[in-house]
Amino acid sequence: SEERPCFAAEGLRPQESEDLLEAIKILMDESLGGEECLILVLQQLEDAATSSFESLKQRAAGAAADAAADADAEVAAAAAAAAAKAKAAAVASGAAADAATEGEDEGYRWVSADGQNCILKISVNSGPKVKSKKISNLSELKRMKSTPCLEIDVASSRNTENYELASLLAEVFGVSENDVEFIAGSKKEKATGDRQVKLLKLSMDDAIQRLLDQA
Repeated sequence: SEERPCFAAEGLRPQESEDLLEAIKILMDESLGGEECLILVLQQLEDAATSSFESLKQRAAGAAADAAADADAEVAAAAAAAAAKAKAAAVASGAAADAATEGEDEGYRWVSADGQNCILKISVNSGPKVKSKKISNLSELKRMKSTPCLEIDVASSRNTENYELASLLAEVFGVSENDVEFIAGSKKEKATGDRQVKLLKLSMDDAIQRLLDQA
């Protein structure tokens, strides 16, 4: 049988050269060999090259599409992760708000109900440095429900301390001094100045409102 001509592709990328030579081999297989093979290949070489290059372009376009799809998938995954973080933050924020609301619902700590009366928790500060009679933490009592007690400054006087306290509390809460009763406490409470006072015929809600109305 006649020898078949040899072809070499130069100046092409490896994949381009491989595809072109494959196309030429197909043309050679379709010919009878010899000069007919050479003529047929040369006649159809341009079409074969064009066909192989189009195949390469299609493969490149497919690869680019796959890369774009992968990039879109990464972007979608990142967006989903960001959305999950935002949702988690919103849930945490909502939980914190609920906790704060629950804290608000617990009510004021410095006052409690006792039937139609109310009981105040007070801490008394007296001594030579105290020059006036007042509730020293009034601003804190208004702003924070968790404030544990009324802190009261009582200046030295010829009257007893309880008399001065009754006078101040009666004025602040709008009750008679006779309606201010001091509840006997433990020795520890007496030593620290912590006491409990009952305001007769004044509800807890009214006590809260009257204190909040103080200038």
